[in-house]
Amino acid sequence: MSDDEPEVTRQQVEQWWRDVAEGRCSRLSASRWAESWLEKAPSGIEELGIQGLLHLQALRHQPAAGLPSSSDLGMPDAEVADALARWLAECRRHDADPRAWDRAYFRSMITRFAEKHGQEAGDRFGRKLVAKALLTESDLMAALSAAGHQP
Repeated sequence: MSDDEPEVTRQQVEQWWRDVAEGRCSRLSASRWAESWLEKAPSGIEELGIQGLLHLQALRHQPAAGLPSSSDLGMPDAEVADALARWLAECRRHDADPRAWDRAYFRSMITRFAEKHGQEAGDRFGRKLVAKALLTESDLMAALSAAGHQP
């Protein structure tokens, strides 16, 4: 992405999400918009913005209940509205304490990774996050413990 090209914002993600939920935009249009940003690998948007883009991108594969994905324009979409409400609540939690949200997010990530790949792999991955100051040593120990592993 060039330096003069603007970055996508969480507010833009929210507006596209609202437009789908309120029937002003199709799932397919929002999905294409989000996908175009994901292909650019935006660097100026935080994790929740990326999660929002991923959710919008996936909408083309999740048509509104009982409707083909191409015929949902103009119909309020309760499923999308519910997902938006959950995402906005998570955004509020993040904004109240971004550092605590990030640490909880990474702890959860390490727990899931260790459950899937084992304690040693989880520990190696977690140590990289500790080295980058994204987690504390105690966060890592808690994440591994939650996965049922003892470091």
